[in-house]
Amino acid sequence: MQIAVQLYSLRNAGWSFSETIERVSAAGFSGVEFAGLPDEPPEQVENICSKNEVAAVSAHVPLSTIECEPTVIQEYQQLGVTEFVIPYLEPKAFDPDTFTVTMDRLAAANQQIEDAGGTLSYHNHEHELETIGTYTILERLLSETALSLQLDVGWATAAGCDPIELCNQYRNRLTSIHLKDVRLDETAPRGGTPVGLGEGDVALTDILQAVPVEQVIFEHDDPKDPAEALVDAGDWFRPM
Repeated sequence: MQIAVQLYSLRNAGWSFSETIERVSAAGFSGVEFAGLPDEPPEQVENICSKNEVAAVSAHVPLSTIECEPTVIQEYQQLGVTEFVIPYLEPKAFDPDTFTVTMDRLAAANQQIEDAGGTLSYHNHEHELETIGTYTILERLLSETALSLQLDVGWATAAGCDPIELCNQYRNRLTSIHLKDVRLDETAPRGGTPVGLGEGDVALTDILQAVPVEQVIFEHDDPKDPAEALVDAGDWFRPM
């Protein structure tokens, strides 16, 4: 099992890319998932990662970027990235009058990534687990496209689902999980509030023991102190 950090978690830390990777390595992580291309040239990025024994495991790339800026895919590939993930689509993308268009766009993006030699996954939030008719949006999305799945267990829990059941259901489509903890709160806009690992209501240890996935990616959507959140997450993983 490789344990990585989604760099979105550290976006407000104010660190250079080099310092970020050094801190990620020092916290005990062996990989990063990009949420935007670094400013440094590819050779420098590779050197920084290699020196700190941190691999570039994947990248979150918006659907609109795949469609309108295809060279971004090549730039990530220069960093060694082959796993691409669509991080978010607004709920309105899955409205009945737009659903078919959205599926067509996702299918085209998937073919584009496949043609480039990569794999494309979809990263859920809570709204894709809403039921429309007899199926959830996620069920329809995965049945009508060939995308893989990066399951965010935190938002799945906030949606009232069992992440282990979802992992088993989509075992053949699952490329990685986002290990995120949330404190359940019916009054919160999305059913829960992101917190540090072990501070919320997600069955994190049970998930890791039950789910045979090679890539586990830590994410905290809005840490008050990114440096503390990173170290605490590394400490949480250390006994694993």
